[in-house]
Amino acid sequence: MALPYLMPEVNIIWAINQSASILKVSTVKTSGKSTIFGFLTHFVSDLHQPMHATSRFTNDVPGGDEGGNLFPLKGTWRNLHAMWDDGCGALSKYNDLRPFGKPKVPLDGAQIESVQDLAKDLMKQYPEKDLQSGQP
Repeated sequence: MALPYLMPEVNIIWAINQSASILKVSTVKTSGKSTIFGFLTHFVSDLHQPMHATSRFTNDVPGGDEGGNLFPLKGTWRNLHAMWDDGCGALSKYNDLRPFGKPKVPLDGAQIESVQDLAKDLMKQYPEKDLQSGQP
C-alpha cells in the first residue's frame, strides 16, 4: 500500500531555520550568504505578517495562493500580501527604498536619511528605558 504524499511544512519558521543553517556552512560563498542574510532579515521582521503563516486553497488555486501573493487586488496594491507588507498604507512612504520589481541598488542619501528618521521616530515612541530587559 502506497503512503500518501505529505507536503513538508514550509512556513516562516522553516525558512528562518533554513536560512540560519545555510549561514553556518563554511563552503557557502560570501555573496550567497549575503543574499540569505537579506532573506533572513526579511523573514524575522515579517513574523507579524499573517500572509507568511497561511495560504488560501481553492478549486481555482489548488496549490494555494502563496501567502496572498496569488490573491490579486485592484487599486493601490497588486495583491493581498503586498497590502499587508505595506501596513495597509502606514508604511507607504518607505516603499521607495526598495520598490517591487526594481533591481537592488545601494540606497542614496535621501533614502538613508528616511531610514534614519524612521529609526529616530521609533526610538522616541519606544525609549530604551521603557523596554523590558528580558530579565525575570
